[in-house]
This record gives sequence, C-alpha cells and structure tokens, in this order.
Amino acid sequence: MKIKKQAFFKSGVSEVWNKATDLSDQLWRSDISRVDSFEQGKKFRETTKKGAVTEFEVILFEPVSRYACKMENEKFSGSFSLCLSIAADGSPEKDGTRLILTEEIKAKNPLLAPAMYCFVRAAMARYMADLALALGEKN
Repeated sequence: MKIKKQAFFKSGVSEVWNKATDLSDQLWRSDISRVDSFEQGKKFRETTKKGAVTEFEVILFEPVSRYACKMENEKFSGSFSLCLSIAADGSPEKDGTRLILTEEIKAKNPLLAPAMYCFVRAAMARYMADLALALGEKN
C-alpha cells in the first residue's frame, strides 16, 4: 500500500531539510526515543517510545530536495521518501516549503494491512505536526 501526505511550512527549504534529515537530532519527534546511525548515516535504526524498532537504509540523498530509505521491522517492509520543494513563486522566505512524505509498505501479515494503513497515516500526521513544532511553527 502506498500512502502520501504533504504539508506546508513557513520555514525555508534548507531549515526544513536540516531538521528532517539530521539523524543526530530526531528526538523532536514525539514517538521516537532513540535513533542509532551506522555507516556514516547510510543506515539507521529508530526505536519508538513503545520499544518498536525499525531499520532503515538510505537509498537516495539529494540535499535540500529528496531523501529516500528502505525500511523494515517485524511487522512490515517497504520504503519511505521525503521530497521538498519551494512553494509558490520560489522565495522560501516569503512562501515557505512544501514537504511530501510517501510510504509504501507491505504488511508481513496480510490480515494486519488495514490496521497498518490507519497507523501509518496517523504516524505521518504526527511527524508533520512534530516537525512544525520543532521548526517553531504552529500546526
């Protein structure tokens, strides 16, 4: 299943990019308790506050533009991508940044797929809200 969500931030594209992709500073996310980075950031592991662990491998890193990872945990496998664009007429200070998150996941247990869809949509919304707060913006 493929799930896509987008949000607009008043912050400039570089500021949004830096906050979203800095693996040494991900604790602004309300659902994450720990992020461990390996192989100079090419692989990392997120641990949620509930103890769930997801492994990531970076497959695309185009600074201030696109970031994509393969991901897997005990319940699903798939991919995650983050795309940024300068909104409106091209002036980030004036118009802000559009962020598009896309997750394509496959439940390891097909019976869990409907619940997983709801969970991923909620997690993406939480990520966007947490990012807005981390950037000093109200969501």
